[in-house]
Amino acid sequence: MDHGNTLSRIKDLSMATMGRTLLGGYTFLLLLLPVLWTMFGERHWPLILLRYSPGILFLVPLLPLMAMARDRIAWGFAAVSVFLVISNMMGLQARIGPTTVGKVSVMTFNIRAGLGGPKAIGEFLKEQNVDVIALQEARAPLSNPSADPIPEIQKSLKGYSMARGGLRGELVLLSRYPIVSSSEFRLGDLSTALDARIAIDGKPMRFLNVHFMTGDPLKLLSKGRHGRFEWLNVTAQARRTQFLALSDFLREDIPTALLGDFNTPPNSEGHARLSTTMVDSFGAVGKGFGYTYRADWPVWRIDNIWLSPDLVAKRSEVLSSGLSDHRAVSTSWDYDPRRSVKKSNKGPRSDSPQRP
Repeated sequence: MDHGNTLSRIKDLSMATMGRTLLGGYTFLLLLLPVLWTMFGERHWPLILLRYSPGILFLVPLLPLMAMARDRIAWGFAAVSVFLVISNMMGLQARIGPTTVGKVSVMTFNIRAGLGGPKAIGEFLKEQNVDVIALQEARAPLSNPSADPIPEIQKSLKGYSMARGGLRGELVLLSRYPIVSSSEFRLGDLSTALDARIAIDGKPMRFLNVHFMTGDPLKLLSKGRHGRFEWLNVTAQARRTQFLALSDFLREDIPTALLGDFNTPPNSEGHARLSTTMVDSFGAVGKGFGYTYRADWPVWRIDNIWLSPDLVAKRSEVLSSGLSDHRAVSTSWDYDPRRSVKKSNKGPRSDSPQRP
């Protein structure tokens, strides 16, 4: 009797059983997480941590587990897990075939205080040849408060009108179409939204530009002792507050484009909330992962262009410039009034943050 071969078979069977069990458990966890996120939202730090981690990290445990796979069942679990990670956690938009170009084109771009060079940024924006541009962090660097990048950027964009607002003028909207009016409103005393009304072919449309605050902007953690992971709960609350305030202002019945740096990935609670009334243009017609941050090694899609249902996205893509730590996003659309969704109210609720 060959004891060595017997022991080897037992070891292989044990490894196969362990690999099958662990891969099955991991697959179950990947299926369970969206359910837990739906049930509990972002109110417990482990769920917040998993929700905001780069999706590619969910592939890491699969590498050693796949090495333990010894049979078809294990490989089946591995294949399902890879699919769930790539589609759900990493957000792959697997579309094939050509896309058409819409009549109106827009772009959002966080320019990081113009540190990539205002002239180069202006030339990059000019090359994209879009109708409306939303810029975030379009302010002077903190190290040089007099170095406003916008005047130099405007030299490359002849014929564009401008609306500006936000902290230190960091939110800018540039438009080839006439800007009829502009105003600002606060999002829960955390950040500001720039609201511009632009007439496109005689039709008034609303363009909102936002840059969400994260972390602990209200300095809540400085008021006493807190646990190690309390920061995750505080930053989740900051995002929730801004999304709730924004949702109220989206109740107005007007074609709306919402652009900006949301500092929030697509599988977040805020993204799900916006999806009930608006359309994520890249999620609707984009291809690939659409990652925008960081520009040199992107793992998050946090810069977005949202459209009301009557603005039908035709093409959406992420653009690399090497001029910021963010990548830009551009989208084109056609207006279809038949898809308009009538809102139940014309404006924010009475208890919502009001315009200053």
